[in-house]
Amino acid sequence: MFRLEDEFDKMFFGDENPKVKAKKKLNAYYDLYGEDKMKLEDVLDGEDYYDYLMASGFADEVLAERRQKREAEEKGMLSQKAEELKEQKIKSDVKKAAALAEKEKQKAMGTYQDEREDYIPKDIEGKKKRAKQLMDKYGENLDISEMNHKDFEAYLNLQDVLSEAKVERMHDEEVKKRKNLEYGLIDNFTPLKQTLKDDKEFKDMLVGAEGIINYPYLDNNGYRTTGIGYLINDREVFLSQPWLYEKDDGTLVEATMEQKIKAYNDLEKLKSQHIADYNKERREHPEREDKGPFNYRYGSYKAKTRLRMPSKFIQEEYGRQVDEALKRVKTSFDRYNETHPDNKIYYKKLPADVLTALTELAYNVGHFNGRFESMLNALAKGDYDEAAERSERKNPTASATVKKRIQNLADVLRRHSKKQLDKAK
Repeated sequence: MFRLEDEFDKMFFGDENPKVKAKKKLNAYYDLYGEDKMKLEDVLDGEDYYDYLMASGFADEVLAERRQKREAEEKGMLSQKAEELKEQKIKSDVKKAAALAEKEKQKAMGTYQDEREDYIPKDIEGKKKRAKQLMDKYGENLDISEMNHKDFEAYLNLQDVLSEAKVERMHDEEVKKRKNLEYGLIDNFTPLKQTLKDDKEFKDMLVGAEGIINYPYLDNNGYRTTGIGYLINDREVFLSQPWLYEKDDGTLVEATMEQKIKAYNDLEKLKSQHIADYNKERREHPEREDKGPFNYRYGSYKAKTRLRMPSKFIQEEYGRQVDEALKRVKTSFDRYNETHPDNKIYYKKLPADVLTALTELAYNVGHFNGRFESMLNALAKGDYDEAAERSERKNPTASATVKKRIQNLADVLRRHSKKQLDKAK
């Protein structure tokens, strides 16, 4: 009996089983373009699109089979990992038993001497240092099968600091790489660089504006930040930080990528909520002072995240940012001098506290060219009073933090203007 459907299937599928051939086509398309239906319909055209439509009746079945295959592969990987962990534990137990047997043998012979005090420090920093030494010797994942008796016993007694030591070691490696990048700070900037890093008053000025915060928060502009004003707004930058995770009992462990992603997304949701709350308040109470959508105390973010930044990283990042701020000041002067050859700024002659105040401002705003051009003109002329006035005049919409730093710079410049007047008298 002639059936149109059979002829149609034969024309489309040939002699091969129609269902098998349709599923093959679908799998080929899914492998090439992914499993999203809308994307497939968008990228396929001509004969491919027609073939896809004809085979799409089996789509649900194929997608289900693909999901089952992925789950089976994941289970297989988990099973393999479990076997590896089991084998590692067996090796650990065997090694531990051998070490104990050796100890008992030495005790029986009267030759045992407890040397643990020499290679297992009691203080946290000493223990982390010892853990890093083991990682340098046996790799980051600490291959216990290669350890000698002494190192293996140390490994067993360092479990409480291994995660934090691993994070710090990764950061130490990053710092070594950064040290290869010289900023080229010369003349009086080189001694000033170290002076500022060690200057408690300078650090207090920055901390007063930014605060030392070891968790991620939204600054006054809604940017993700941590440390002493260390900007980590970009997703990749945020996720690459050496975050620790604070457990319920207060202990810190290395944060997983899932925990980092969750914290990043939580801040994004919080940012949207702040903007929505701000817009609602402006509509309902337009008479109130407009403080912006991110006028929140930084401490309010601590309870909203479990991520914590290691204090060592914060201190090292502070030093790097001081380097960068000084570079911005010098670059601003060099750019100005290139375009004003008859009215140069001789920064060697600038007072140290003026350079310090400029560095504090550059720490937040970047280069001065363009935004503070009139202030640079006044500095080149040596007119500190005009420089103070120009620095304030150009920034009516600056954030509270930047305004505070501009005010500090203006105060320093005016003090030197007064000194100039006193000398003239």
